[in-house]
Amino acid sequence: MTVWAIDLGNDQTKLMSDKKYYRYPSALLPQSNNGVVWSGETDSSLDKFELQGSDRVFYWGNGILSKPETDLRKTIGFADRYSQAAFRNLCEFSLGKLASDYPEAKDKAMPVSIVLGLPTGDFNKKKVQEQIKNNFTAHKEHLIIVNGESFMVRIEHCYLIPQPIGTLYDLMYDKQLDLQEDLSQKQVAICDIGGGTVLLDQVNQFQMDNVNRMQLDKGGVSHLLDLISNDIQQELEFTPDKHKLGESIREKLPTKRIDYRRSESNDDDITEIVKRNIEEYTEQISNDIYSTFQSIDTIDRLVITGGGANLIDRDKLRADFKTLKVVFPENTENANVRGFYKFGLRYTQKSNEK
Repeated sequence: MTVWAIDLGNDQTKLMSDKKYYRYPSALLPQSNNGVVWSGETDSSLDKFELQGSDRVFYWGNGILSKPETDLRKTIGFADRYSQAAFRNLCEFSLGKLASDYPEAKDKAMPVSIVLGLPTGDFNKKKVQEQIKNNFTAHKEHLIIVNGESFMVRIEHCYLIPQPIGTLYDLMYDKQLDLQEDLSQKQVAICDIGGGTVLLDQVNQFQMDNVNRMQLDKGGVSHLLDLISNDIQQELEFTPDKHKLGESIREKLPTKRIDYRRSESNDDDITEIVKRNIEEYTEQISNDIYSTFQSIDTIDRLVITGGGANLIDRDKLRADFKTLKVVFPENTENANVRGFYKFGLRYTQKSNEK
């Protein structure tokens, strides 16, 4: 059985199969807002998506980052996000994008098992689980048109797991599903710094701890970018595009100088603003960790993951927790979806052995 993993984050969507890995913004561009259509040119950084029985057309891909935010249909939200039309479309287009790598999905409905992870707070809500599953399983078969070609998918199984379990699976198993480190008897604290949220969870002997946990709905990377953007407005007197700002920081943070390019001939040095805010943001993350995990001296591992783990001051955070073993997974941005994928493969493998 083919396994697909889907991570539908507030800021970014990550997709993984045995064919490819994708990372796209969690936002869609309606055709009416896509000027490239009228120019007669093709933008290779965007794919065209349509659904059977609908006359709506959307574009999706990393090229969205160059479009004005006001033109996009975002899926970020904290109230009833999973029932919003933009989110439902994102679910369908995720299936379509993954299916587009399989020629057999053109001829007949391709059977797949999908694995999705949810923040622990959402996972514990029956209504949320039903909404998510309904987006994928209300109709067992899906037909999605990608760049003019039709792809058919049949959902055989839809597995939902708490997001921290995906983090642990990624740490424990390598690509061949060989055990790298047995954390099943450890107490592990996980700080997942996502696009919109910061998720703090403790897993004790592979059991979710419902006491030592916290979901900060507005503490993620989006909050950090807001802080940086506000300082840029006050000190440099212009308003940066948030998507463009985020990409500039991710690309240039390892270097000594961080520029924001307003135009081909207009670069602004935002290095000091960015580093000052990252230092303060890291302090806040450390404080959130201390206040959430009351008995932190009993923790065997402190795992820092999510896309935001690439933006904080890692040396400072390690210094704040020098008595703990602090772990940053490889490629923290896609660690969760890798874990979801490994979970799906192991679950399928065990089911076949029975």
